[in-house]
Amino acid sequence: MSYKETADKVLGMLQSEHENDTSNGHLTMDNWEWPTGVALYGIYKTYQQSGDKEILRYLIAAKMGITEEPTTIDELTKLAEALSAYSDDTYALNMCKYVAGTINYITVAMGAPQTWGVDENGDIYPAHKSPAYLEGLNWLRHLYEIGGIDPDFMTIESGNWDSIERTGKAFMRFDCLDNCYRQQEWFENNEGTTETIFAMVNGLKNKDGNITVWPQNAGFSGEIAITKTVKDEATMLRVMKFLDWCNSAEGQTLLNWGLDGETYFIHSDGFRYTKPESGEDVSEYVYKIQHSLNQLGMNVNGDLTPKAATTALRDEYNALNIAMTPYAVANPCYPLTSETDVMFGSTLVTKLEDAHVQYIAGIISEDELRAVWQEWEDEGGAQMTKEYNDAYHAAKK
Repeated sequence: MSYKETADKVLGMLQSEHENDTSNGHLTMDNWEWPTGVALYGIYKTYQQSGDKEILRYLIAAKMGITEEPTTIDELTKLAEALSAYSDDTYALNMCKYVAGTINYITVAMGAPQTWGVDENGDIYPAHKSPAYLEGLNWLRHLYEIGGIDPDFMTIESGNWDSIERTGKAFMRFDCLDNCYRQQEWFENNEGTTETIFAMVNGLKNKDGNITVWPQNAGFSGEIAITKTVKDEATMLRVMKFLDWCNSAEGQTLLNWGLDGETYFIHSDGFRYTKPESGEDVSEYVYKIQHSLNQLGMNVNGDLTPKAATTALRDEYNALNIAMTPYAVANPCYPLTSETDVMFGSTLVTKLEDAHVQYIAGIISEDELRAVWQEWEDEGGAQMTKEYNDAYHAAKK
């Protein structure tokens, strides 16, 4: 069955489930129209709050004399410096042009807020005004200077991020925790690896002895909007029934994993896998289907889908997500609105990100970096900060 045929089959099942009527508006996803009484823009989906950690190649670290996982920023620095010296054509830290994750991870670990913070006076301020933010940038700048980061990292697309580790060009990554077991399993399936070669590193104490973790996922995604075409109680109840069904075991499984035997496979051991028991590689096809459909999966009442086979690293992943949650640093402006941010936020973010990349690469000095921070203030950052402060204080009344 082709990708389009499978997708159409799943969409047909969804339409049948909530008795769709084309007069009740529509839901659009990947250019398919789903007639329904509710317009869904990425239905709310729950995420782990503490999913951002660094991942390292265990055996390479051991070769460089590092046999214990770091527990402090200082120990992480020693590890990164050791990995930088491994060879002239390999790098300690796997970076690509998606730099936000790497920068946010290390700056928050140093003690900076996540995007926005609240100061000792109870006022909102941008993260880069925290001294810890510059400490994080300096950490990356130092690693770049000693050859620990590929000087061409801005030419590496995020889609090629995995291949850097798979080809042995870099050994450590600041990224989602689940990438650790995914990379381990790739080596097991494709290279015949039998030993554990990746490790998850968490809860690093900074110079103040504190643990602060950047949660890559905000804990929410998208919104639910019920259209004006829903004009009576009966239609509204049908819409709500559909949303309830999306949270059922059947709905979760269809939205998150698709069709048994086509996009996921229950093996003889009773667990869910992404390829058939025959071992046939259908990963590209399965990814297309699941990546399109799972954006609608909510899972707000827990994961009710068929259980996947577990491994030691997967178990560790689940345990660490729970253990690190108290250390996750929230962005206080997530529930707030700034008109300036809506209008010019992406432009201002790009201005900061470009300057931070140039600073890490040694292209601009600290004074020049601070000059860009001032430009950010003058071009809308100060007004954005004021608007967020107004909203923040109003919400607390």
